[in-house]
Amino acid sequence: MLLKARNATGKTLKLVRRAVRRVAGDYRLKSSNVLPFVRISRRNFFMPISVVHLTVFYSGHVQGVGFRQATLQVAKEYEVAGFVQNLADGRVLLEAEGAADVVEAFAAGVQDRMHGYVRNSEFRKQIRVAQFQGFALR
Repeated sequence: MLLKARNATGKTLKLVRRAVRRVAGDYRLKSSNVLPFVRISRRNFFMPISVVHLTVFYSGHVQGVGFRQATLQVAKEYEVAGFVQNLADGRVLLEAEGAADVVEAFAAGVQDRMHGYVRNSEFRKQIRVAQFQGFALR
């Protein structure tokens, strides 16, 4: 995706956002180490991009069955950043951020992959500045 902006002298700059390709109806990464920032001038000033942040609490038989590892594998297929973590009360916490349609497709992918183990899932969605880089197990 190419953006255009004008710098202080009035020259037009071409700005490149995330390197994304569209595959089979969803967005996937070309490179795993793309930062969620857009360069807006030639002086190394970066503007953070707002992304959709999704917090999901999964309950059911979700610990001890490879839920976090399966989530990590699904995350490699989508342009999302965040983490997945076991909680002390037996639930699993998933936090993911990225483009709205990509995050929703990722959450649906996790749900499809682990549907036999999940009894209930609580979703919270908000828009905020990107805070994560990459996807990790905690």
